[in-house]
Amino acid sequence: MIQSSPARGLKRPTRDITRDRVLSDNEIAQVWKASGPFVRLLILTACRRSEIGALQWTEIADGAINLSAARTKTAVAHKIPITPLMQSIIDACPRRGRYVFGGDKPVSRDGSERKKIKLEIQHFTLHDLRRSTASGMARIGVAPHIVERVLNHSVKGIAGIYQRYKFEPEVAAAFALWSDHIASITTAAPAILTA
Repeated sequence: MIQSSPARGLKRPTRDITRDRVLSDNEIAQVWKASGPFVRLLILTACRRSEIGALQWTEIADGAINLSAARTKTAVAHKIPITPLMQSIIDACPRRGRYVFGGDKPVSRDGSERKKIKLEIQHFTLHDLRRSTASGMARIGVAPHIVERVLNHSVKGIAGIYQRYKFEPEVAAAFALWSDHIASITTAAPAILTA
């Protein structure tokens, strides 16, 4: 209805900064040991904080986490095959409401979950875990186009127009490989001192 944006011509109050923080395996292991099921599922699924924070019990079915298009940033439905490690985390969550991690309301987006993690590692955000999972998957041999599917990124260009194969077996294999990797680095990690 408005012909032009009222913000047109205004300078941004701050400069956009692309974050590049990727946690090492040792740091991921520290975060894993110092955190609870919500953060651990973020590490395993590479989902956005809001997607797991608002995860509902009804979205877990047929061996997968099934996020509708309305629940994802890209407006594309996302199916995450549940690995045994993911299942053990989900099974440990009490059923006290419609949300897996929040009971009757989703986990807050205010960063309080990150503030609960007391660590002596360089600053990181919960979103850095998503980047760390994507980078870690690539490092252990998952092909870049499969990592993009794991992240539920929009496929651009010619591939976005013509490539309609969902790579479901390959995505499932990537999640299984990553879960096995996380299991190996978290059991081998030294005890962590928390503040």
